Amino acid sequence: MREKYIGLFTAFLLISMLVSPITVFASNNNLRLGQPNQHVDDIVFKETIKGALKSSSEMNFVLPKGVTFTSLPIVEVSNGNLELDTIRDEFKLDGREYIKVKIKSESSIPSTIKIRDIRLTVDRTVPDGPLYLELTGTSISETGSVFPGEDAMQIQLGEVVEASTDMHVAFKIGSQVYYQGSNAKVMDAVPYLKESRTFVPLRFLVNTIGITDKDIAFDNGKVTINRGSNLIELSVGKNEVIVNGESYTTDVAPEVRDGRIMLPTRAVAEILGAKVDFVEDQIIITITN
Repeated sequence: MREKYIGLFTAFLLISMLVSPITVFASNNNLRLGQPNQHVDDIVFKETIKGALKSSSEMNFVLPKGVTFTSLPIVEVSNGNLELDTIRDEFKLDGREYIKVKIKSESSIPSTIKIRDIRLTVDRTVPDGPLYLELTGTSISETGSVFPGEDAMQIQLGEVVEASTDMHVAFKIGSQVYYQGSNAKVMDAVPYLKESRTFVPLRFLVNTIGITDKDIAFDNGKVTINRGSNLIELSVGKNEVIVNGESYTTDVAPEVRDGRIMLPTRAVAEILGAKVDFVEDQIIITITN
């Protein structure tokens, strides 16, 4: 916790020294190589004067090579009357992923932009050390208003510390809280036991194994999951999993409860390459990186 606040203070101090019409608040997070779906704290941009971000200008939030968004973060105006236009996920020619945000109309009172729900996948090619998000675009160029004469600025997202080891995820029967490593997270449904088989909400099970929401498709009770070169298909009520066109019989079928598709934990997790163990009322999933 102390390191987080040190990182927050450092980011604020460095940006404030520029005497800019924008201040940036960002925390320092530990990030591990080879690990998907790593949460990064919110980034907050505050205008210190009205109209600092001009109408029709653009802000591009660019990740370094080897780092991608596990899912697209939410970019929003959390305070004030600044209006955003389009928010798009793009890729540069060198392969770097970035979010392009276009300003629709400038503020008449100082406003705040927040980037939240930031989740990153860091591959093993990324070097140890600080990890920076690069901010470019007309909002900070010579024709913009934020940092005249500058082409880009850097915001430290975290510190890449060491190669990852196996990740353990623990779901508890009847609880919305689950643990990914030491981090507690909350689901919108609960795992349950039925006829000696455990069921876990589909999205949370596959997300913990590194599959993003954009790699999951639903069609009238059929679920299609893209995992690298593998295409996995399941259907509610059918004791069958199809992997790259080849059918496998399971002893229990996916089902719907309270509007959520629930997956038989072992049958699906093991097909996705994870190991499943049961300890009392907990389901322990081990993901080997």
